[in-house]
Amino acid sequence: MAAVAALIAALGGHVYYWYWPRERPARPRPGSQTATLAFESDRDLRLWLPFPHQNLAALRRASSSGDELGAVIARMAGVGDVDLPGFGPFDLPPSRSLAVAVDEGGEGLAVSVEMYPSLALLSRLAGRVAGNSFLAGGPVFLDDRRFETSWSGRTWTIEASVRGTRIGRAADAEVMERGLAFVVLGSARDPFPTGRYVAGRDGDTLVVRSVGQAGRESTAPELFARDLAVVGIRRDVHGTSVLVMPPTRRRASLWLPDAAILWRGAEPRWTLPGHRIARFLRMDPVVAEVDGWSILAREEAVLPLATSLARGLRGTRLPRFALSIQPRLYGPLVATIASITENLPLVPRDEARYWRNLHALVSAAPEGSRLVVRVDDDDFVEVRAVVFDSVGDAP
Repeated sequence: MAAVAALIAALGGHVYYWYWPRERPARPRPGSQTATLAFESDRDLRLWLPFPHQNLAALRRASSSGDELGAVIARMAGVGDVDLPGFGPFDLPPSRSLAVAVDEGGEGLAVSVEMYPSLALLSRLAGRVAGNSFLAGGPVFLDDRRFETSWSGRTWTIEASVRGTRIGRAADAEVMERGLAFVVLGSARDPFPTGRYVAGRDGDTLVVRSVGQAGRESTAPELFARDLAVVGIRRDVHGTSVLVMPPTRRRASLWLPDAAILWRGAEPRWTLPGHRIARFLRMDPVVAEVDGWSILAREEAVLPLATSLARGLRGTRLPRFALSIQPRLYGPLVATIASITENLPLVPRDEARYWRNLHALVSAAPEGSRLVVRVDDDDFVEVRAVVFDSVGDAP
């Protein structure tokens, strides 16, 4: 009985360690195909995930909209819909790492999976026996696009056959730290510069920051501590622009959210949310000048808030870009604008699609969550988000 109990305990520990949904950070292994694809290929956007079947399963447990959320993020990032079929009995095969590389619009997609040895062997064998080129290797068609699948040891790769994967030195992965995910931007996406970013945890906060900048102190402005739905900052050679939106739970069929823009210098970089709709409805904003700041407010009710912020920012050094969003406070007004854009026939379709995707994004956020993005002058990037706790439950 003792031996049986020990065997059961050992089996349970094995399943938990290697398969059970949980957060499991890791370091990219230099020379592996997944690390090479993620860090050395020439795609515009690249992602490296350790133990994806565990980390992504933990994310799914934290949000009932996990799958939809991933699709919305992909669309809003400009990579289109990336929809791969299931891998045998698994949505994601148990593996040490997974890498995805893609160009804008979903072109040049490549996926590489470093599987567990036994699963790799079974998958290749099943593919050959069934004549399934998706598993065994060879040409496949997904959404009328031709891809090539192949094996190298226990690493399976699928790649758009219209281009090759131009690979450089894989040894650079040696300097990588441990993380829950790595993102590589091969080209800048405003406001984010090119570079490598790592996701990890700081208490109950998920943090994405520039690689190699662990322990750097946050310099987010004090105004982020205010109970506002949205605060945005843009600063460049042309001037400084600040967007503020107070929380609201009002709903109406033809109502646009309270918001204000403060700026110094040239024209503001931000625009009032729904400004194209407001122009169509002939809704004129309120204009003011306070302490060197020009102010554009949706209506009189938000003007005192904008005035107070303008005076409070006197002498404050602002980051090059910053954004703070409390999704649950932002949700009602996003729902309102999404409804308006869907029902007004003259609103451009890209505007309606943007607000529909944004509504899906904020609806999946837990109550009390907050997202803060900061980009400093030296291209240091930090994104902080309260998303889920260490056991996968919403806070």
